[in-house]
Amino acid sequence: MNEPAFADRVCRVLDEELDHLPERVTARLAAARNAAVARVPAPQMHAQSSNPAHRARPATLPDRPALRPGAEAQWLRWLPVPLATVLFAGALLGVWHWSDLRRAQELAALDVAILADDVPLAAYADKGFGVYLRNTRR
Repeated sequence: MNEPAFADRVCRVLDEELDHLPERVTARLAAARNAAVARVPAPQMHAQSSNPAHRARPATLPDRPALRPGAEAQWLRWLPVPLATVLFAGALLGVWHWSDLRRAQELAALDVAILADDVPLAAYADKGFGVYLRNTRR
């Protein structure tokens, strides 16, 4: 059985049993219906009242299930999770780039110091050059 047929059947059964309800229950149901109708925006209310199908059946089911107040914005509760993840990943990439740039600058400064020094480049390849550096620093 499809959903609209099931809804029509439920509405018929509820309408048939409506006459057998106590007066106190029907008064509470009427008050609840009036409160619900008062919350419906005006354009939606006019669209339903102009539809002959809605006037023929007093107890109709809505086209979509009713949502809790504020349920439309429920996805906003989860917005900080991907936002924080993106910010954290961006911060990690920034730190990685900064440290990589700093290392490149240190290597460039070392290269400039080696090339600008009076020592010939062949001296750096000599095995005894490390001993020479240690002795000259003292």
